Amino acid sequence: MLAIQSIEDLKNHCDEEPYNEFYLKLNGGCRSTKTIQYFKENDYWYILNHIDDSVSEYESTQDFKNNEHLIFEAMTKNAFFKDGD
Repeated sequence: MLAIQSIEDLKNHCDEEPYNEFYLKLNGGCRSTKTIQYFKENDYWYILNHIDDSVSEYESTQDFKNNEHLIFEAMTKNAFFKDGD
């Protein structure tokens, strides 16, 4: 597992492949897994939330930052990781 601590870290460890799995550590030892794709040429983000199979799509990094508060809070608390690294 690899700690992701900034948006730049996330961009560097995320690509257009559909298997970029990340997770947030939650209270009580639980975790929330997400598949995240970043399309650099369009500055476009795709997120699949495994907990409920919901999908979020963002047309810019700023839009992503404005809407994914839990991810960015987890980054600041060293609680956001990439699976498998």
